[in-house]
Amino acid sequence: MNLRCPHCNQTVSVSDHLAGQVMRCAACGGEFTVPVVPMPTPAQAQREQPSAMQDSPTGTGKQPYLSEAATERSKNEGPRYLGFTEPRFSVPLHPEVVRWVVPVCQVLMFVFFFFPWLSSPLGEPFNFSQSAFGAAFGFAGSSSVQSPAPAPWLILLFIVLLLGVLSTVALLVHRFVLPLLGKEVPPVVAAVVDKRSFILGGLAVLAFLFLTLQVVLGLPAESLDFSAATPESFPGSKELFGQLMAELVRRTVWLRISFTLALVGLLGALANFWLERRLSLPPPQLTVQW
Repeated sequence: MNLRCPHCNQTVSVSDHLAGQVMRCAACGGEFTVPVVPMPTPAQAQREQPSAMQDSPTGTGKQPYLSEAATERSKNEGPRYLGFTEPRFSVPLHPEVVRWVVPVCQVLMFVFFFFPWLSSPLGEPFNFSQSAFGAAFGFAGSSSVQSPAPAPWLILLFIVLLLGVLSTVALLVHRFVLPLLGKEVPPVVAAVVDKRSFILGGLAVLAFLFLTLQVVLGLPAESLDFSAATPESFPGSKELFGQLMAELVRRTVWLRISFTLALVGLLGALANFWLERRLSLPPPQLTVQW
């Protein structure tokens, strides 16, 4: 039979033998009870018998029905997704959780900004490491190495992340501190808080854009000439030391984590915009089925 979901008004198809059971709509995830089809009277059954004979797959006019044990077992299994197999793992996307994805990613990226993004696997005196902050403002990780040129996109990224951290602190104060103190929020602050999705979403887009540009263009220290920092204990020429260091300096896992956080923040901002426009619809779910 074809029914309309009472939550989202979408048309769903369900088998007749599931009448009276609680089902879950595949479109919105809302639960509802499948109505029971009334049994026809003997006179109606006699009139409909020829058409039933034609529609029956066996040609006998008898439709297959579940046994009482099978019906009871299907009721105990709980709600099912219409048109899909039963879900094995489902995570609802609550707006209260999704709206904090961008602030958390911004704070973590700001922390990892002071971790080494470039490093060599050698020990002293051949070691070289440089944080994102050092790469942004031209600070080398070793005093014997000449200062590389500043990275302009990382400077812009640092400013964006700093604004993101300040916005996160302001949201925490507005969400938790002010209600505990019993103080009213000024109208100007309330107006800014109402636009937090646009503010944090814009910061997430800029953070991903600036970091992607710097990763694609490369960090200044990756093209640095290390020959001037050749230690006296190195058994070779300065040119050989420069080539060796240029090959050994690699991007660290902290840079990869920061890029992943920037991508997650961007996806979180898009998901937050989408959820805010669903209005009164139930939250969507991420379902893994097999």
